[in-house]
Amino acid sequence: FPNLGGADAATAAALPAMFAEPFGEPPVVAGVLANLRLASEAALPPLRALLCDTDLLPQQALGQLDFIETALNTILVNLQDPDGFARFRRLRLVAVRRRIQNKPEHAEALLKCAGFALVADAAAGGEPEHLEWGPANATALAPALAVLVLIARVKARAKAAGNRALAEPVDATVSVQDLAALEYDCHTLVESSDNTEAPSGGVMGCPQKVSAVKGALIPRAWLEARLPQVALALEEMKKFFKIGIREKTVVRELCRVLNAGRDDKLSNSPTLERAAQLMASMILVSMRKPEMCAQPTTPAEEALRESVELDSEGGALAGGRDDSSHRSNDALGRTTTPQTRRRQSGIEVLESSALPLLLGCIPAVKLGLQPRAVMEIVYLREFPAFFTSGIQEKQFQVSIGALKQRLADVFREKLGQGAEVRAIGIGCAIDIGRDDKAIVYVVAL
Repeated sequence: FPNLGGADAATAAALPAMFAEPFGEPPVVAGVLANLRLASEAALPPLRALLCDTDLLPQQALGQLDFIETALNTILVNLQDPDGFARFRRLRLVAVRRRIQNKPEHAEALLKCAGFALVADAAAGGEPEHLEWGPANATALAPALAVLVLIARVKARAKAAGNRALAEPVDATVSVQDLAALEYDCHTLVESSDNTEAPSGGVMGCPQKVSAVKGALIPRAWLEARLPQVALALEEMKKFFKIGIREKTVVRELCRVLNAGRDDKLSNSPTLERAAQLMASMILVSMRKPEMCAQPTTPAEEALRESVELDSEGGALAGGRDDSSHRSNDALGRTTTPQTRRRQSGIEVLESSALPLLLGCIPAVKLGLQPRAVMEIVYLREFPAFFTSGIQEKQFQVSIGALKQRLADVFREKLGQGAEVRAIGIGCAIDIGRDDKAIVYVVAL
């Protein structure tokens, strides 16, 4: 992968800390959720004022919420695109008031609670002309995500109980499940290079709804600049990035087993599911294209690194010292030593290089939530009927039953039995015909 520099280098250096064991430490999560709670409580008064305004019809109030939701989603989807972010972070007050003709002050108040601020225009005599969102860090992300959660909560209530329920009190609590459920209305993870639509649950393609936000959490130009091998594989081996019936069956059945016996059910996050699906497909393709896992170092750099690591190992062993000072955690939280780092190759290189960058494009992760990721490879020799039988046949049902239990046991062990997992995304990619195997990948919050 290309070497990163400038702001990208700082981001890449900071992201691996999110994936270090132990994941989801209470102080970190509590801090993030506490900030979200404060932001949602600040947004409740203007939200109540909008929903309880007797001069507005319920449809008009919901229309204002739709406008705010679209404005925020458009910004969050363009966080990785400097040009798009600069374009959409500013809203002209005249345009806002033209779009919302009845009581626009409600929408303006909520936008301010979501991270927007009035910006004066010197050419207009110092009068505020724009609402500007930012900067693109946790300071503005927390209010934006909190307002999106509140809007989703209100709209879900209206859908379930009717518009009369809009005046009822709104809970200000924002949970990990609430954040994981946000889709940012883009219905895709990676921007497509063509105009075809992605299949439901896919990782690439155009938005599926006319009203959906245009764009993707991972822009194509961003992916080509940072992970060119992955971008090339998305074009050359598209069939491995599509989800079939077998893959969907594994995801559905595994989710059921992981939730069995839990009082607090795991939230199935669409965004995490797309990220897990992308990682599973990438790993499957990398087994066919080993060059995807190559590290971008010159022979001289590799020789120097080898020499330094050998010297450090020799000194520690000769002195009988503990080599714990040379231990570190990689991007997936695995403890590594100089010896294991030299042997690290293939799938591990792809994971440790790509996973932090890709998950860092998700606003909830950028805010500070710490994900964890685990993977399992299943071969045809272990569950032959799963690969060879028709999905309606008895052999397939028996095989998928044994497979889902095996995967659930493995993932519970890898994630930790007592780990506080609140939301998951499961991906599965199958290669039939070339060393028949399936890659099952789980991303958890």
